Formats: sequence, structure tokens, C-alpha cells
Amino acid sequence: MREYTGTVKGMSRSRVTALASLVAVLLAASACGSGSGASSSSDPPPAVLPASAVPYLPSTAQVLDASSLAHQDALPAVADKLSGWGFRSAAQRTFQGQSKHLQIVVSRTVQFDSAAGARAYLDYLRANANSVYGVSTQKPQSNRGRAGVVVHPQACACHMAAATFMGLLQDGSRVSYLSLTGPKASVSLLQQLETLAP
Repeated sequence: MREYTGTVKGMSRSRVTALASLVAVLLAASACGSGSGASSSSDPPPAVLPASAVPYLPSTAQVLDASSLAHQDALPAVADKLSGWGFRSAAQRTFQGQSKHLQIVVSRTVQFDSAAGARAYLDYLRANANSVYGVSTQKPQSNRGRAGVVVHPQACACHMAAATFMGLLQDGSRVSYLSLTGPKASVSLLQQLETLAP
């Protein structure tokens, strides 16, 4: 094997280094340009309940695509319907930990092209609530000009069973979902947190 002597076809080591640096800069610029173009074509994730809303529980946030949204909704069939409703983007924040107040809080926001798509999604969740959560009651609600429903699954008779309340609200082309589980979960607490949710 020949030892590298610092020249390539008459080019000095310094010129090779300079050329390599130039190529690296051009490739980086090209990558940045293509990356920014790709990100501008996709919708940014919608806002969810801020971590500061339930400061005593650790939380994680994630972006949801159509299939992961259907998984979170526990309704696999909804994945095939979302594109027809004009689904654009979704995000979720999950709070979870041990507490004498709330133990699980889930905030989810789903953005559609139109109010009609958002309404179709909300209506589908309402119509399938019993199949997902078991026997549950539904009551109309409004919050900051948004209309929707509170879903309250029937609690089991277990000794340590914690109450769960879920709120669905529509604001134009956006649907907000908020779920509370814990010893202190209630409709009033749900609606207090809904005022902080997008």
C-alpha cells in the first residue's frame, strides 16, 4: 500500500483540505435547505396543556400521526377516516405519577382542515365512547366559547378504583381532549384545567 504523500494529482495537502472544507460547507447548506423545505410543508404540532398546569406530576409530550392517534383513541378504525375528515396534525401530553389528587392526566389536541372535519371526529368519539370506556354518561359542556361533552365512565366497584372524567371540546377546526384520573378527579377540576388547554 502506498503511503499518502499529501498530494492528489498535483494538488498540495493544503489545497485538498481547502477543497474538502468547501464541499462540506456546500453539502451542509444543501442539507439545511432541503430540510427546511420539508419541514415547511408539514404542519407544526398543535399546542397541548402546558407542563405547569399539573406541576406535581411529571409529564411527556409527543406528536401523533394518524395511526398513533387512532391507537391513543383505542379506535383502530378511526385511522382510515381521519384523512377524509381533513386531519392535519395532533399532539399529546401525558402526566402520570403517584398523588392523592390526580394520578393520570392526558391532554390531546387534534387539528383538521375544517370545522366539519373536527365535528365528524368529535361525533365519532362520542358515538363510540361506550365501546372504548364501557358504560359511561355524557353531558354537554361549554368552555371559553367551545362546545363539547363530558364523558364519565362508570367506575368499577374495586376498593382502590379512581374516578375518571374526560372532556371533548371543539373550537372551529380543532378538537381538544382532556382526561383526568385520580382520587380528586371531578367535572369541576376537569373544566378548570380545560380553561388552560388549547
